[in-house]
Amino acid sequence: MNIELIVIGKTSENYLKIGIQDYLSKISRFCSISINILKSHTNKSLSTNEIIKLEAKSIFQVIKPKDFLICLDLNGKKINSLELSKEIENLTNIGRRDLKFLIGGPYGICDDVKKRSNKMISLSSMTFSHQLVRLIFLEQLYRSFSILNNFPYHK
Repeated sequence: MNIELIVIGKTSENYLKIGIQDYLSKISRFCSISINILKSHTNKSLSTNEIIKLEAKSIFQVIKPKDFLICLDLNGKKINSLELSKEIENLTNIGRRDLKFLIGGPYGICDDVKKRSNKMISLSSMTFSHQLVRLIFLEQLYRSFSILNNFPYHK
């Protein structure tokens, strides 16, 4: 399985960079994983809507029509760790070998991108910074693969 995590903007905090790298290394035992960092369009002269539309343009440049895209969004379906692992297992069983997960920027994800997505999931009803979500999601992804491979991590 190949997983690509698409994110907006670089991770600025060192503690997040270290955690992200740690989970990428752990996940790579189970599948091929990469992070595609798209340019952040934060600019004081642009409105929030203009920024989201520019980010959408960048996102559409890296996703192909056949790609299976899962957006992480506050309004997505609330799922737990076991449900995420089951979702990955189901997608694998139907032949989906390439998954793309999208974490939007600080202003969220454009409606056009949400419409294009195959699924929308939410990690929590709470709001987290878009940079922190990267680490939280990678931990959950690692947990999912641990569950699927009977690896002693999930308790």
